[in-house]
Amino acid sequence: MRIETKEYKIYEFDELSEASKERVLTNLWYINVDYGWWEYIEEEAEEWGATRFDFDVYKHGHMFLGVLEPAKFAENIVANVGDQSLLYKPAKEFLDALDAGELEEEIGHEYMDDIELAYFKLLQDEYDYLTSDEAIIETIKANGYEFLENGEIY
Repeated sequence: MRIETKEYKIYEFDELSEASKERVLTNLWYINVDYGWWEYIEEEAEEWGATRFDFDVYKHGHMFLGVLEPAKFAENIVANVGDQSLLYKPAKEFLDALDAGELEEEIGHEYMDDIELAYFKLLQDEYDYLTSDEAIIETIKANGYEFLENGEIY
């Protein structure tokens, strides 16, 4: 019988060559999106009054948001997000239109279309960030991953 011992050089991400770093980023592109990364956005929408929240990040505009009380949903958005949020403007415009005497039935569908597009953009932006090199590197470092010289996880 024979026993062999092999030694490896172990690297942190920043110590790898540029080619190995690229290999790591390619191999781990999914690391931040291999679970329910959207759940906090969905839970927040449900907390504010959404009854259904379905989307597909790969198909632009493919989303369905169900809301029983659009005015209450808009009030919750305005009360809970800053005016820089993509959700704020359509919610505020809807509430302003109601205050000006427009009927909810007449403007509710347009508002829901606008809010669905805002949610879709919010989700798309989050997905794009989570699959970016910056976010992947943050995850690698936060979890203390180490690598072999060729970029494989040790």
